[in-house]
Amino acid sequence: MMELKRSGLWVVPLLLVPHLLVAAHFGNRLVEYPDQGAYLSAAENILAGKGLSLSFDALGGFVKKGEPTSYYGLGAPLFLAPQIAVFGQNYFVLRLGNILLFAFSLLFFRGICLLWIRERWANAAMIVMGLSPFYIAFNQLFLSEMPFLFCELGTFFFLFSYLKRGARKDLILSSIFIGLSLLVRTNLLLFLPVIATVIGFNKKWPHALMYLGIAILVVAPYCIRNSINSGAFFPFDGKAALNIWQFNSDVHQGGFWSENFEQAPQMPNLDGLTEKGRSDVLMSIAVKWIRQHPIRFLRFAAMKAVRFLSPLPQKAANFKYAVLLTPYSAMIVFGFLLGLPAFWSREPKSILVLLLFLYTLTIEMIFMAATRHRLLYDPFFLLVTINGIACGVPFLAQRQLIRPRVATS
Repeated sequence: MMELKRSGLWVVPLLLVPHLLVAAHFGNRLVEYPDQGAYLSAAENILAGKGLSLSFDALGGFVKKGEPTSYYGLGAPLFLAPQIAVFGQNYFVLRLGNILLFAFSLLFFRGICLLWIRERWANAAMIVMGLSPFYIAFNQLFLSEMPFLFCELGTFFFLFSYLKRGARKDLILSSIFIGLSLLVRTNLLLFLPVIATVIGFNKKWPHALMYLGIAILVVAPYCIRNSINSGAFFPFDGKAALNIWQFNSDVHQGGFWSENFEQAPQMPNLDGLTEKGRSDVLMSIAVKWIRQHPIRFLRFAAMKAVRFLSPLPQKAANFKYAVLLTPYSAMIVFGFLLGLPAFWSREPKSILVLLLFLYTLTIEMIFMAATRHRLLYDPFFLLVTINGIACGVPFLAQRQLIRPRVATS
C-alpha cells in the first residue's frame, strides 16, 4: 500500500470517476453521433455469423448494406462484439468497457512519460489526460478512437521500453500492439517502416525484421479476407480514397476561415463494383483534381491543419462546450510548441514521437479535418507540454538537476 501511495497509481480510480458519472447519466441511452451506429451494426453482424458488414448503406453508397466491408475496420467491432455477446447491447455496460480500456491507456501513457520525466511529472501528465473533457466525452461513444488509443500507447510503451532495455519480450509486445492498432485504424501503417528502421539502426536488424514479421502475422488473416472479398489485394480499407475525394473535390465555397468541408460532391455511379473498385474510382477522381488544382489543394490542406490544431469547437452545436474544451486544447497545443526545444534530443524515442506528430499532422491535413482525430495524439502533445514545464521553469529545472531522475522500467 505504501508503494502504491508513493507511486501515485492510487489516483487512477479517482480519474475514472468523472467518466463513470457521465456514463451513469446517460445510462442505457445511445448518444447520437456519426459512425457509431456502423460499429455497433458491424459487431452485431459478426455475432450473427454474417462477417464484417453493415446492415445499411453508408457514405452515399460507398459501403453497401450486407456486403463484406473493410471501411470501418475489424478492430472496434471485434472489441464490441464479445461485450454484446455477454451483456447484450447495454450501452451503459459498453461504456464501462471503454472506460476500463481507457484506464489501461492511462497506465501505458504514464509509463511512456517516465522515460523522459520524473515520476511526479509523469503522474501530473496522467492526471491531465485522465481529466481531459475530450476523453470523458468520447468514452461515452462507440467509435474506434478508444481501442486505437489503447493499442497506440501500448505500441509505444513497449517500443520505448525495448529501445531502453533491449528486452525481446518488449519488442514482441510492441509488434503485437501495432498489429492490433492496424486492425482498428490504419494511422500507424506508414509509421511501421520508420519503427523498423530505428530498431535496425539502434539495436539489431534481425529484431527489426522480427518486428515487421509479427505485425504482419497479426493482420494477415484480415488482409487475406479483404483480398478475397474485394477481388484484389486490398489490405485495409478505402478511407483514404473516400476522404481525399470528399474533402478535396472542387465543390467548396467560402473563404479560408469559412470553408465548409461537410459539403460533398455527387457520388459517382458505383453500381456493380467491389469496395476496392469503388475506392479506385474515388481515388482517381481525387488525384486528378489535385493535379489540376495544386494551389487549391494546398489551401485546403492548410485550412485543415488550422482546424486540426484549433482550440475552438468547429461546430455551432459544440460552442456550449467551449468553456471546457478551449482551455484544455489551447494548453496542450501551445504547450507542445513551447516544449519542443526542451524535448528534442538525438535519442530514438524522442525522434519517434516528433516524427509521429509531423506524420500525423500531414495525414490530417490531406485527408480529414475532424478535431476528434486529435484525441489519438493528445497524449504526445501532453508529454511534450509537461516535459517543457518541468524543464523550462527555472526553479523546477534546478530541482531536477539537484535530484537526478531515477530510471523506472
